[in-house]
Amino acid sequence: MPTPKKQVGEILVEKGIITLEQLQLALKRQQEKGGKLGRLLVRMGFVSEEEISQAISEQINIPHISLKPADIESAAINFIPEDIARKYSLIPISVEGSQLVVAMDDPLNSMALDVLKFTSGMQVVPVLAAHSRIAESIESLYTRKKMTEEAILRYADDGLVIQEEKDLTEQKLRYESKLAVSVKAVNMIIIEGIKTNATDIHLEIDGDHLRVRYRIDGYLREKFIFPVEYHSGIVTRIKIMTNLDIGERLAPQEGSCRVEYDKHDVDLLLSTIPTVQGENVSISVLVQEVEKYDLTKLGMPEDTLKAVQKHIERVSGMIIATGPTGSGKTTTIYSIIRSLNTMGRKIVTIEDPVRYRFPLVNQISIKPSAGLTFKTALGSVLRHDPEIIFIEELHDFETAELAVRAGLTGRLMMTTLHVADAASAPFRLMKMGLDPFLLADTIDLIIAQRLVRKLCPNCKQEKIISLGGRKVRTYEAIGCPRCTGGYIGQTGLFEIVPGEVLSTALLKKDVDPDKIREASREMGFRTMWESGIYLVAQGITSLDEIRRALPAEYSRYILTE
Repeated sequence: MPTPKKQVGEILVEKGIITLEQLQLALKRQQEKGGKLGRLLVRMGFVSEEEISQAISEQINIPHISLKPADIESAAINFIPEDIARKYSLIPISVEGSQLVVAMDDPLNSMALDVLKFTSGMQVVPVLAAHSRIAESIESLYTRKKMTEEAILRYADDGLVIQEEKDLTEQKLRYESKLAVSVKAVNMIIIEGIKTNATDIHLEIDGDHLRVRYRIDGYLREKFIFPVEYHSGIVTRIKIMTNLDIGERLAPQEGSCRVEYDKHDVDLLLSTIPTVQGENVSISVLVQEVEKYDLTKLGMPEDTLKAVQKHIERVSGMIIATGPTGSGKTTTIYSIIRSLNTMGRKIVTIEDPVRYRFPLVNQISIKPSAGLTFKTALGSVLRHDPEIIFIEELHDFETAELAVRAGLTGRLMMTTLHVADAASAPFRLMKMGLDPFLLADTIDLIIAQRLVRKLCPNCKQEKIISLGGRKVRTYEAIGCPRCTGGYIGQTGLFEIVPGEVLSTALLKKDVDPDKIREASREMGFRTMWESGIYLVAQGITSLDEIRRALPAEYSRYILTE
């Protein structure tokens, strides 16, 4: 039989650090007041924190370090945000290949280890250190991480051009002359967002800090922490760039501007919200790259791609893209627009706001305050007789009916809906009051989708699981310096329902989404779960990502490991 592990108290007595009587006194105090034995021994003056840490190290067989400043690599702290270090009492100390060595006062805390792995994107190697030494290191090192004026001004932001700076008013230019550090800070925030392929940048006041987080591959990552006194200048600079009212701090505002960086035009869509601590800012980063709007590169399986291409070539009826916010619906529609955009066709889009500017395409950004709504814009557009119309969303019965009837007149209508899957889309329109016979005649194709992260090819690790009663080879995320938590980039999960299914199914009295979904499957089209399993089998993504992206009720498999 294996020898049972010795308790910390036994180890300390054996080493002669404390007496048996002292141990019994501490155990009695623990029974009366609770708490960890080691900390009680320290409070009672029987041992030092270092002695307790060394004893625990021997007990759990994890190395102990005394944690001197020289032990810590300054680059290592960039992998772990300050709030996580403080919450779990830990400090990253070095990077060794794909491994991040972290000093912890509780290296058996599985939750902390999971958070570290996810946040850093590295394999985590814990070592043991005294709580007070870790706290001292956090105070000294994370203070250095916070952006100082010297660090901001030293940042190389050459190459970022604000395209409409020449239009600034004299009043705003006077503000500008006082904001040299803020200008540099905003340039730094924007450039890092573009470099890291962030889709959004969030500037949020948090106590005495201004925290900057980037959404990369669907996840928020902390990048910078500014002292809170920089907040006003940074927000003012952003408002100047986007032509907002710099004196208004109590009402939400929205604006936009275009910048140029590394030979790319980038549109920034800004939104401010007043919070109890001050204004927070959200910036959508829209890089104007036509290459990303390519149907063949969205991740569709070949049979799904061929079906989509077949339906859009008809250039008639209605195509609906569905999914939650951030699922890539607009990217799919834009890819269709790009594939159909020729000199011989008139294409009009009605959007809120316009995210990418296509040549030849007439693009309208709605302005409800000026009376330009989706409904009024669509009514006017129809009089211009375009072959293809994209209206971003159908919010009400009148707009939806106008769009559906326009699809009956020989033109192609495209739109998006926030529903869970393709089979649910016509029922959402029916709830608005649209006639199922009209929908059966008009809808030519429904595409539903989600985005999942792609496994890093450099570090993904093979794993055998049981899937539907069969042993299947899959891969899981590990993490390395080249990726973020084992993933690089995103791809789509897709399912489609063709108009051929709807033209008969919607006319039946007892029809529901499940029956439409099954009818589509009988024609050979995958559900999103089946598309996900296909990507897992190909080693493109992990089963964990599929489970995260899709509700379990849509599964057609029994998934066990």
